[in-house]
Amino acid sequence: MKQELERVLEEVRSAWRFRWLALAAASIASVIGWSIVFTLPDRYAADARVFVDTRTALKPALQGLTTDQNVDAQINYVRQSLLEGPPRTSAPGPESSTC
Repeated sequence: MKQELERVLEEVRSAWRFRWLALAAASIASVIGWSIVFTLPDRYAADARVFVDTRTALKPALQGLTTDQNVDAQINYVRQSLLEGPPRTSAPGPESSTC
């Protein structure tokens, strides 16, 4: 046990002697690494898909209008409703206040 402890302490002492060399090597490697990272071009990419079951979403809207509608018309309806966004509510303006 004592021999193993002596070996470990000797390894620590020898590593401690070269601490400045190890610190310099780590600093140089980090500067080179960050230089490479900063020279890379910025690239951003995004991809999104929306899956909608048109038969259930359109039933209340098309009830009584038609018996069977083709899929292209359903897709156009869903596309328009998605592009319009949420319905806007008008905020009360100064003309609606009672002064």
